[in-house]
Amino acid sequence: KAGTDCAASDTPFWGYGTADKPITVTSYGTGVAALIGGKSLAEKFGAFASKGWMVTAVVEPATPTTSLSAATVEAGKSVTVTLAGFAANQEVTLELRPGAVNLGKVTTNAQGGATMAVTVPVATSAGDSTVAAIQGAKTASAALKVTAPVVVPTTAPPTTAPPTTVAPTPEPTVAPSTAPATTAPPTTAAPTTEPTAPATTAPAGDEPTGAVSQETVAAGSELTMTGKNFKPGSTATFTLHSDPVVLGTAVVAANGTVSLTAKVPAGVPAGVHTVVISGTAVDGGAAEVSITLNVAAAGAPSASAISSSTTGATAASSPAAAGKGDLAHTGSSATSGLLLALVLLLAGSASVLMIRRRGKRA
Repeated sequence: KAGTDCAASDTPFWGYGTADKPITVTSYGTGVAALIGGKSLAEKFGAFASKGWMVTAVVEPATPTTSLSAATVEAGKSVTVTLAGFAANQEVTLELRPGAVNLGKVTTNAQGGATMAVTVPVATSAGDSTVAAIQGAKTASAALKVTAPVVVPTTAPPTTAPPTTVAPTPEPTVAPSTAPATTAPPTTAAPTTEPTAPATTAPAGDEPTGAVSQETVAAGSELTMTGKNFKPGSTATFTLHSDPVVLGTAVVAANGTVSLTAKVPAGVPAGVHTVVISGTAVDGGAAEVSITLNVAAAGAPSASAISSSTTGATAASSPAAAGKGDLAHTGSSATSGLLLALVLLLAGSASVLMIRRRGKRA
């Protein structure tokens, strides 16, 4: 290359050429002729002329060129620049014109070429521009059309106004009434009457029924209670009213009957009471049977006649309602019973006196 001196070169040269195909040694570039070890090419290779070597005139380098990967580019995007014909292994500066905007530098290869991707600044105005490659006095340019960058609008997320809170409306305060309190006049209790046993209603053939072993029993004595047409295997509960007292429970037999023998509590007051047998009917519904029972004072003899049920209730009947309707008012009943017993006792005494007097007269 012109302007260089390969002073340190110790490369041995050898080979044979012919007149038709000589070995040609040339130099290229401009400036001072190239030297090898301080000798010109003619001096260095003249000794090889007999072997077919020859030194030719200096060869001028090719014209440098610049080409682009695209003729149009958006500002902020990249384009690839390709160089050729520049001095080998030397730096080349790339610029965007007008404005001489530095796009970078690249070093050529041994053939004087190079490739580099450059980015067009986003602030570049849209229009015609030029990419120039500069290496000393050598310059090569390529036309480039720059377009404005595409702006993608950003959509802000919708804002939701916070819900408004309505203050509660205070309720008006009512002034307390200062009217004097009224006192209801005293009520006079109606005279009590002798309780009557409810009318007996014959239950349907498959409805539960019940009976007690005696219609009158003394408080503290045993009483046998029997129910029929209950669901086999279910449990029946026997309760004495007026103040409910559970006398016990029993399991219904396979034929639908259930029986329980229990003592009437000694503290039960004399009067008309009710035995309630509650359990499960044959159809699976709740069932309840009420049986009227006269309770005498403790120590009085018990009547042996069997009292049958006076009320039979299936699932449609309310146990609480049946109990309230059949409860005895034991206070007035006990007084009436004692008066009746006293009248009978006096009548009996009078009869005995009359009989004795008649016997004396006879």
